[in-house]
Amino acid sequence: MNSFSIKTKNDLCSSYIKKQCCQIAFLYGYWYGSESCSEHEIVFFFESEAIKAYVSKILSDVFSLAFSPEQAVEICNEDMIKKIFSLFDSDGSCAISDIIYTCEHCSRYFMRGLFLSAGHLTDPHKSYQLDFTGLSEEKTSELYRFLSWQGLPAGRSYRNGKPILYYKSMVKIEAFLRFILASSAVFELINAEMIGEERNELNRLGNFENANLKRTISAASEQITAVKQLLKSRQIKRLPIELQYTAELRMKYPEASLAALAALHEPPITKSGLTHRLKKIVETAQAL
Repeated sequence: MNSFSIKTKNDLCSSYIKKQCCQIAFLYGYWYGSESCSEHEIVFFFESEAIKAYVSKILSDVFSLAFSPEQAVEICNEDMIKKIFSLFDSDGSCAISDIIYTCEHCSRYFMRGLFLSAGHLTDPHKSYQLDFTGLSEEKTSELYRFLSWQGLPAGRSYRNGKPILYYKSMVKIEAFLRFILASSAVFELINAEMIGEERNELNRLGNFENANLKRTISAASEQITAVKQLLKSRQIKRLPIELQYTAELRMKYPEASLAALAALHEPPITKSGLTHRLKKIVETAQAL
C-alpha cells in the first residue's frame, strides 16, 4: 500500500504540464533535488511507476529522449548534458537558476519537481510534517532563501548530521501544497484537521467509543469540508439547485444523521437519494 506521500506525488503526476517553460522548470526542480546528478552524469531515481512515467514523458517532450523501463533514468552523453544545463541556464552549481521565473507559473512547477524528487509528506491523520532531505548544505541554503522569498518560510535543522528543511504547521503545509497545485492533498489535509477537531470534541464529551457516531462525524466532516471548498472557490452556484439545497442543509445541521438530514428536506427525500447528492458534492470539491 502506498504511503500518503507517494499517493500525493502520484496524484500530482495526473496533471500534465503543457507549457514548455514550465516543463523545463519542473525538470530543473527534479534535477535540483536529485543527489546523483553532476555536470558529468544525470541520474534520476523514482519512487513509483507513476512518477517515472510523468518525468520520462516530460523529458521526452523537451529533449526528444526515449527511456527503457528501468526504475532510473541515466544520461551520460556529454553533449546532451550540456544541452540540458544550457536550457536550465545552469553551470551545475547550487545557485537556483532564473529559468524558474520565465513565466508566473514556472516557480510552482520548479517546486513540484523538487517535491517529487526530495520531498516527503506524512499522513495528516497521524501528524503534520512535510520535509526536504538529501540536499547538500549549499542547496539547502539556496532553497531556504527561495522559499522565504515566496512567502513559504521553512524550518531548518539536521537529521543524522544532514541538513533538512521542514514544515510542521498544518497552515504552512497547506500553503505549500496549494503553491504546487496539489489540490487532492489540500482537501485531505483540511478533512483530517476537521476530523481531528471532532475527535477532540468527542473526547471531551466522553463519547469517543460510539462507533456509529464516529462514522457519522467522519462522513459529515468530509461533506462540510467539500461545501466549504466550493464556497471558498465560488463554485457552489454552479451546482444544480437540488445539490445547493442539500449543501445548505448540511452546513446548517452539521451533526444531523443521514436519516435526519433527508427528513429535513422539503419535500423529504430518501436516505439513498441524500447519499447520492452528498457524494456528488464531495466529488465536485475534490475535482477543483
